[in-house]
Amino acid sequence: MRITIANQFYHPYHEGGAEKSVQFLAETLKDRGNEVTVVTTTCDGAENSVDLNGVTIKYYNQPNICNSHPVRPTGVKKLIWHLLDAYNPTGHAFWTRILKETRPDVLHTNMLGGLSCAAWSAASALGIPVVHTLRDYHLLCPKNSMFKDGKDCVTPCARCQVFAAPKKWLSKKVQVAVGNSRKTLDRHLENGFFPNAEPRVIHNMFSPSAGSRKAPSTGASGPILLGYFGAINEKKGFGLLLQCLAAQPKGKFRLLVGGKMRDDMSPEWKSWADTVQPEFLGWTTPRDFFGKIDCLVAPAIWQEPLPRVIIESINFGVPVVATDVGGQAELIVDGVNGVLVKNATPAELGDALLALDRPTIERLAAGCELSDSMFLPELISGQYIDAYQRARELMTR
Repeated sequence: MRITIANQFYHPYHEGGAEKSVQFLAETLKDRGNEVTVVTTTCDGAENSVDLNGVTIKYYNQPNICNSHPVRPTGVKKLIWHLLDAYNPTGHAFWTRILKETRPDVLHTNMLGGLSCAAWSAASALGIPVVHTLRDYHLLCPKNSMFKDGKDCVTPCARCQVFAAPKKWLSKKVQVAVGNSRKTLDRHLENGFFPNAEPRVIHNMFSPSAGSRKAPSTGASGPILLGYFGAINEKKGFGLLLQCLAAQPKGKFRLLVGGKMRDDMSPEWKSWADTVQPEFLGWTTPRDFFGKIDCLVAPAIWQEPLPRVIIESINFGVPVVATDVGGQAELIVDGVNGVLVKNATPAELGDALLALDRPTIERLAAGCELSDSMFLPELISGQYIDAYQRARELMTR
């Protein structure tokens, strides 16, 4: 099958877990005998085509007034960029040219910020079926998060609805709508997106062979080594974690952070950090990071779609304490491979952490091995191939 995959960024421009997931999928599909082309945006202004691990990658400048990376537009330029991203008159021609070049049997779109949802109308006009995977809330919110002033937006605000309207209309052209979590998919369907599409949930993939499991910490003494791996910001719950740990008995926990300390931390965060004394490891690989900790903490306070860091943690045999938000609950089997915290408060997170002891951590680590089969590349790529075939069937009706 000839498959064209579209995503805002791709190697070497990794912004986060979504780019890793798309690359892993593209290369796994290629290994299964498919011809895979990735369409993505360039961050250095150079449009070119390269081959990486058997996948053809085509880099384009964004069909907009400017590229949004590495320098983000500001002021009026930012507003115009978002308006054109919502509805771009040149986007249809841009995608028609690309699709005529790649001639795919199916177009698989992912994060389309900067690339334009006109990909869907162009594919429809050419008789090419479309599968779209939801990995964030970009279609609903220009900020991608539906999170404002420390709180989740239950529904898109009036401003976001203006930007979302053209994308919602174009989404009628999609045959199969995939959510990387049920929460992400339902949130879009509830807001009127993909009215003609068959909905599916397909999680991200991760290969156990890509990591090595931690050795059990039987008999280990000293503080429990907690890990936080990801963006250091409010919605990811880093402030919540600091506040929680600042109130715990001294010497009970030690916090290792995969990232750099922010210079612009609020006085409140700095006060908690002075008490907790987290160790910032800077840039580090998942293999190195998970080999250093006993338990990962994922304290998000927004509707996190499907954090790849939890998938990685489970596959490295490191249990997870996570807040029950977004897609996190779809990855954690409470009491088996981790612990779910019902309410994202310092007190409830603290109770969950204080309940951890060495035997509990070892039991949960063993549970990780039982649950990591749900992320196997063979399983996930097979589910996508089935979705592609289904999209082709629906297109011919």
